[in-house]
Amino acid sequence: MKNFIKTLFLAAILISTVLPQKKAFTIADLYKIKNIGSPVISPDGRQIAFTVTSYNLSQGS
Repeated sequence: MKNFIKTLFLAAILISTVLPQKKAFTIADLYKIKNIGSPVISPDGRQIAFTVTSYNLSQGS
């Protein structure tokens, strides 16, 4: 029984170090998000066009 508890404890420690750590959402993360505009279907229905808007943190736009 003691070996089982030791093994379980060791497994818990190993799993906690392997799982990714959570971090706070920063303004830099916000600038990495790209926005996709409304899709427009071509008259023949074979193509779809849409806009992608991205932002640049260093330029502030």
